[in-house]
Amino acid sequence: MPTDGWVWGTITYFIALAILAPLAGLPFLLNDVPRLSLMSLVGHAVYGYLSAYVFERLEGNGEVTLPAAAHQHIAAIYREGPSGPSRPHAG
Repeated sequence: MPTDGWVWGTITYFIALAILAPLAGLPFLLNDVPRLSLMSLVGHAVYGYLSAYVFERLEGNGEVTLPAAAHQHIAAIYREGPSGPSRPHAG
C-alpha cells in the first residue's frame, strides 16, 4: 500500500537527519536550515511513496509483466547463453 511508502520515507528522513546527521557533526534535523530540513522530509516521503507504488504495480498478481520483445530476448539468452548463438546466422 502506498501509505506504507509515506511512512517508510518519513522514517528514513528521521534516520538520516536525527541519527546520521549528528554523527557527521551536523545539527539535529538540520535545525539551522529549516527549509533544507523540510525539503529533505518531502523528498524522502515522496521517494518512499513512489517506491511503494512502483513495487506494487510491478508485483501485481505476483508476476512482473514485460514487453514481448523483452520476453523473447530473455528466452534467447537462456537458450543460447549470454555470449549469443554458437553459430552465425544470416540476418
